Amino acid sequence: MKRRVGKIRIASDLIRNMDITEMLKVTNRFVVIRCEHLFLIDEFEYTAICPEFDEIDVGEILPTYMVELKSEVKQEGNFAEIVDVKFIRL
Repeated sequence: MKRRVGKIRIASDLIRNMDITEMLKVTNRFVVIRCEHLFLIDEFEYTAICPEFDEIDVGEILPTYMVELKSEVKQEGNFAEIVDVKFIRL
């Protein structure tokens, strides 16, 4: 049985400093099935299901993905608006 499961790491400061509406543009693209805070490197590691991940077989080691964000700074609010999200397999 094939499935699209993988791991994503997101730095804690990115989560703390990002506008919630903008963060939802990233997290609404996958379903979290496990989340762990990695204290020593201050990152959250999500195990997630995402249609953009590669298919893997049951029992395979989960691939890790990096989140690539493309953003634009909005003049009126001085915050970055996310305009594109990509998951890149490491």
